[in-house]
Amino acid sequence: MRVFSTVIAAALVLLAAPHASSAQTLPPIKIGVVFSFSGAHALLGNSVNNTIAAWLAQHKNQLGGRPVEIIKRDDVDAPETSKREAQELVIQDHVDFLVGAETTPHALAIEGVSTASKTPFFIVNSNTDGILADAPYSMRFAMTWKEAVIPLARQALKDGAKAAYTVSVDISSGTLAQQIFGDTFTAGGGKTVGSLSVPFGTTDWSAYLLRMKDAKPQAVFVMVAGGSAAVTFLKMFNSVGMHATTKVYATADLTAETSLPANGDEALGVVTASNYTPLRDSAPNRQFIKAYLAQLPKSTQATLPSFMDVQFWDILTAIDKTVAAQTGPLDLTKTMSTLRGMAFESPRGPVQIDAQTRELRQNIYLRHVERRAGELVNADFVTFPPQ
Repeated sequence: MRVFSTVIAAALVLLAAPHASSAQTLPPIKIGVVFSFSGAHALLGNSVNNTIAAWLAQHKNQLGGRPVEIIKRDDVDAPETSKREAQELVIQDHVDFLVGAETTPHALAIEGVSTASKTPFFIVNSNTDGILADAPYSMRFAMTWKEAVIPLARQALKDGAKAAYTVSVDISSGTLAQQIFGDTFTAGGGKTVGSLSVPFGTTDWSAYLLRMKDAKPQAVFVMVAGGSAAVTFLKMFNSVGMHATTKVYATADLTAETSLPANGDEALGVVTASNYTPLRDSAPNRQFIKAYLAQLPKSTQATLPSFMDVQFWDILTAIDKTVAAQTGPLDLTKTMSTLRGMAFESPRGPVQIDAQTRELRQNIYLRHVERRAGELVNADFVTFPPQ
């Protein structure tokens, strides 16, 4: 009997051994990141680098309990480059997940690769509605233009504006954002007195602003896609004397936390809509900010993370939970079923991936720029819960 028990015990050890061995020898989770790390959006790329470093430091360089390898590719602000880099990451590097895109054209380029290769793709930033309809393995962690722009137009009306001017960079999503603002503003009794679409990367706004000033609007809606254009717009807006008569309502990129120090006092009073407010008083947000600031040089530790950073942070959190829910090699069906309906408490507030649309349900905050303790901040004053 004793010999039989010993044999059974030995057999159980042998049966358990392959599983333990395979768990120890599983390869690292590979995440391919396609983003702008140079060019007009280099500031965003640097910020995202800080976010990645912060997340890995807080999670001991693991993801879902497994080692992780993050492979970055620079799209140099070109959607065609995004597509090529994503293809190389899938074919040559055999990544498990794709993460990237700072605008809709980049998102659409990578979506095609994701769909063809059946690789889960997490969109960092793209705001055009409906882009997930033909991309079954893609999820968006940004906000849509409707979520952001409709509250801005309604706030402009509430603030007493009767005439508004709209301006955006000359890309399809910019045109859509202007349309949403104009339609909402007009429906509420206001009048759109002019609109402008300017080349992407514009830094000399003088001629555009003089045309805008002649129209005498009380409100200006702005979408310039961040970067250096955001800084120069506000400086020139003030230099032509519009600040005294016209209030600025903008998408969150205009006063992103990464560019606020460069904006200076020209940003004071600007109203933006965002899915994140760094001033949110919650444990996840405090932990996120602490981890993020720890990655910055001491000279810039007053620079708080932006909406772009929290979107990337939440993507890593979602991947972490997806990997942790599986044992052995990742299974695409299990991955997608885990992601659909996933909910967790983010630094931005409660979030959930809609099980049907794969869009993120989230809070939207209206914020205005003010000084607190000597630093410029986007202070939120209205919260719109998930619809």
